[in-house]
Amino acid sequence: MSLGEFALIDRFFTRPLPVRDDVLVGIGDDGAVLRLGAGELLVTGVAVYAGAAQQARAHDPARLGNDVMATALNRLAAAGAQPAWATLALTVPEADEAWLGAFSDALFAVAVPCSVALVGGDTTRGPFAATVIGHGRLAGAAAARAPRIGAGDGIYVSGCLQVDVAAARPLPSMVRVALGRRVRACNGAAADLSEGLEAALAALLAPLGLGARMDLAALPLAAAARRRLDADGDWSALPRACGDLELCFSVPAHAHTDLMAWAGESGTAVTRVATVADSPAVTFIDGHGRPLPEPDGLP
Repeated sequence: MSLGEFALIDRFFTRPLPVRDDVLVGIGDDGAVLRLGAGELLVTGVAVYAGAAQQARAHDPARLGNDVMATALNRLAAAGAQPAWATLALTVPEADEAWLGAFSDALFAVAVPCSVALVGGDTTRGPFAATVIGHGRLAGAAAARAPRIGAGDGIYVSGCLQVDVAAARPLPSMVRVALGRRVRACNGAAADLSEGLEAALAALLAPLGLGARMDLAALPLAAAARRRLDADGDWSALPRACGDLELCFSVPAHAHTDLMAWAGESGTAVTRVATVADSPAVTFIDGHGRPLPEPDGLP
């Protein structure tokens, strides 16, 4: 049996280190949170496109540039942070100017509307790989307020999920900065969906010993994803389908009305898809009302 993501991190990468009061969230999460001082936190979000996930986009430089920047910045948004800076590490087999132009144009098409400055990085020759590290600020009441999730709270997703039909997503992708800040203001918590629903729910609920029962038929699927599901009937693929550049989040039950009112006023698509349970199990229900088998190993 292969190790799950969190078990792998705990076994190989969590070591006794000097205790620092400026590290609030460290290894074990997709984004670190560091205290800058004077009530301000620095949040980092890392996106790596390598191996199979990157190769699928290697011949679509605009898609790759869009996705690597949007993933990193959405991880900042999930923490409620305001993105500010980014660094890029890019490895390419050759300096193809047309490829690099399309890649960089798409990268900045995501960064510029968020007022994110590309402040450094590294470019090397070799097999395709792209990494963006985003840095954002979290200040004021949001920095001092710890997210709270409890049984009975709603679980939501933003947007319309493509679930692995990456080519169907329009460019540039929207970074859910305003939504992340709203969730944080409601004492909620969020995770990005780039690694799938299962991974996002694990990040939100597993550390608290909580779970959920999610009806997959309630997911807001895009037309292309719905057509594929109708064709193959493979409900089991949905929880692990990667690549959606949206947020999964939970807010306290009393904040539901205000959240939905804000979503309507701001034009933000938000769908409630589950409720937090006090049992640690996360159960996915297919379109026929049957629980899916529990998955094994890394998401």
